[in-house]
Amino acid sequence: QQQQQQQQQQPGLSHPPVHSASQPASSAPGADAGAYAPMFGSVVLDGSDEFIRWRAEVDASLRGLASATNALAACTSSSSSAASSGASGPATTAKEAIAQMQQHCGVLVELADHLRKQPAASKWLNSSSACVDTTGTFLTIREAIAEHVYRLMDVQNTELLMKACSVVLRVVKSRGPLLQAGKLLYRLSKDSSNDAIFRRERLLEPIVRIIQIMVTTAASSTSTSGA
Repeated sequence: QQQQQQQQQQPGLSHPPVHSASQPASSAPGADAGAYAPMFGSVVLDGSDEFIRWRAEVDASLRGLASATNALAACTSSSSSAASSGASGPATTAKEAIAQMQQHCGVLVELADHLRKQPAASKWLNSSSACVDTTGTFLTIREAIAEHVYRLMDVQNTELLMKACSVVLRVVKSRGPLLQAGKLLYRLSKDSSNDAIFRRERLLEPIVRIIQIMVTTAASSTSTSGA
């Protein structure tokens, strides 16, 4: 009988590495040997076909995001080594890696917007992903998205930061990360050259929604403590 894993508390912006659990796709008829096949955790709170398709798209985006993030790290490391040794640089440039990260973040935003229209949105996010932590425990989809996106916060690229914050505001529930994303967006908003990106990333609505939630929560807490 399936047992739902305990929900992990959302940490800050620095986390231990996670990776995707997979199995050889060759076990499936007609599959290419050695191809990737995601192995999801056992907790599935909604078995609908639409959820299964959505989860697969999220997994593909997270794998692409992780690959691009690793490519950027390798690029930075290789560039430093190449500069000192005179060797050629990495196959993927930093600009290309960041462009890929922006693309995958954009897909996650669209998937998050689609999620909000679903009556079982909470069940979708709390179902198991294909990502496991260092102990081998499957993360929920919400946790997996958060873990991948948090790693983008140190990249010095305004558009990527805004896309990452956009995902956080749409998916994450923990107050700490939401406040950090809000503070980062507030800092970026001081530069008028970023106005077009704010509009393009449709950040106003999620920011207002999060502020309303926090104000309501704060008012409720004050009322409770006063009683």
